[in-house]
Amino acid sequence: MSKRQKKLDPNQLSFSFNQRIHEYTRLKKEILTCQDQPPKIMGSEEELCVEIAAAIKRATGSLEPLQALAEAEGAKVISKHEVRELALGKVDETIIQLQKLKKELRGR
Repeated sequence: MSKRQKKLDPNQLSFSFNQRIHEYTRLKKEILTCQDQPPKIMGSEEELCVEIAAAIKRATGSLEPLQALAEAEGAKVISKHEVRELALGKVDETIIQLQKLKKELRGR
């Protein structure tokens, strides 16, 4: 049986490896020179933490990687749903306290 020759993709012939190599070396130099520059001053440590968390969430699409960082500081990462549940719990506690105070005032 004769073996059929594989045809090359025409785009492969026009692919510029030299251009890619030059682009890589330029980006590498740019990254290395950025490391020599002083970091931007943030308003506070909390703002910096929020920026880092936002960057991690954008990169991964999840807050799961932040769990380890939060636990190291004795904190927790919770979802929007959990925040709403906590808020509802606080509202319920406040309503109960108001009802108790209302009964006390009526009893006097």
